[in-house]
Amino acid sequence: MKIADHNPRKAKTIFGRSLVVIGLFSGMTVGLVLATDASKDRAEAGEPVATPATQTSVKPRAGHSEYLAGLTRKALSVGFGKDAVLVLEPQRGPGRDAVAKQLRALAARKDGPLGARFTERGLKAARSDDRNTAFVGPFSSLKVSADGTKFHFRGNIDDPNELKRAGAAGRLIQKDELEKIGRRFIDNALKEFVRLGADESLVFLGSKYLREEALSADGKQRKDEVSANIAVFGREVRGVPVIGSGSKIAVWFANDRQPVGVDVDWATYKVTQTRQSVLSRDRLFERVRATTVPPGGTAGATVSRFECGYIDLGAPKRGAGIQSGCAIHYTGRNEDGSSWARVEYVPAGQQVFADAKWPLARLIAEGKTVNTDSPEFIRYASTRKAPGAARVQGSTGPSPE
Repeated sequence: MKIADHNPRKAKTIFGRSLVVIGLFSGMTVGLVLATDASKDRAEAGEPVATPATQTSVKPRAGHSEYLAGLTRKALSVGFGKDAVLVLEPQRGPGRDAVAKQLRALAARKDGPLGARFTERGLKAARSDDRNTAFVGPFSSLKVSADGTKFHFRGNIDDPNELKRAGAAGRLIQKDELEKIGRRFIDNALKEFVRLGADESLVFLGSKYLREEALSADGKQRKDEVSANIAVFGREVRGVPVIGSGSKIAVWFANDRQPVGVDVDWATYKVTQTRQSVLSRDRLFERVRATTVPPGGTAGATVSRFECGYIDLGAPKRGAGIQSGCAIHYTGRNEDGSSWARVEYVPAGQQVFADAKWPLARLIAEGKTVNTDSPEFIRYASTRKAPGAARVQGSTGPSPE
């Protein structure tokens, strides 16, 4: 099985499943890309180049919500879109063991909010480490990470009888319905894990589809079915989108609308009184160009998305303070014809706060401008011992507009 996505050549295994990178919850160099049809994605070798001078819009993928597509249009047009933001302070989560206990209790409830495809039956402790607590069973799997703010929970998504029954219910769930049933699931089943502050809102980012592909024994018949429909959500704080792996939820549904999986990376934020002024569009583009690639792309790199907001790199890379920045997604081809894709996060503040877990922010805070593709940056990011995560400090002032 694989998720229809941007680059079908590269794959990784999650809970024993072969999923196509780019993932839902990714690290510094891999980002969220949404799509609806694997064959259509294979035909799209790259995205159109968006040039700031002409404001040519990036063509959104079919799985992107209008909201997500609009973030690139806005960033190319006006840059960050605000003069300043108030820095956010992520609160410590309840801990892996506490969250795992809660989730297992929900799965054990008859007619519980998670649905019939999630079960605690047979779920046993698996190999864990200082960052992850895992459980695996014949019908479900659970992995809770970091301080409990991130988890992956799968129901019996591979049950042949359930797959047959769900397949008879229809092919795939369209984007509008996915948003509706995804929101309902989050409100009912995840209310203890996904909390929204007074100035926060849940935003729909788009859809992904897990496809099952197989050939008959004689190789003459090809099976290609959607086995999971995935609704992806993010967050806005005070009207500013949260960019990065953090503040993301993915809810997996079978074709019969039964939930079969959920991925969450969601910290509680405290709005501080630390005011961070943001670069103008022209100065922001200069920083992006100097540290990554121009927002309009280059001959060797095509920009597919450019989004600005609060940067939350997700657990365990979430810093002590969530500050302003932009994510630039770009793709290219190697000399052998193979394709690559990456995303870099560029700080947008006039005064950038040092972040022990964000190398580029740390460099800029030190007054240095280094391109993330250079050997100098690679050495810095891989060998420099990060200082302890310090509390973000800066000028205070009135709440920005």
